[in-house]
Amino acid sequence: FGYGSLDEIIGVNVATTFYHNPEDRENLVELLQKDGAVENYEITFRKKNGGILYGQTSSHLYYDDEDRYMGIEVEIVKIVYPKCEDTLVSAR
Repeated sequence: FGYGSLDEIIGVNVATTFYHNPEDRENLVELLQKDGAVENYEITFRKKNGGILYGQTSSHLYYDDEDRYMGIEVEIVKIVYPKCEDTLVSAR
């Protein structure tokens, strides 16, 4: 994503900083609230320099030892850069 340290991203707005389309995060959160977890969910991410990364995430809600909601854990499981490989294959 192009960030040099965690200090650069602590406290930033996740939706507008890392998601190319902030509505993608809203949709992800809705799915998580409904199902508790998602796997291989496609997201378009924004890099620090404004560039785009296409990827998939597996995410889940997480709770502390006393079953209190603590947040969302997001694992980026695949980055496809650029996302034109399907177009190139079909154009051959």
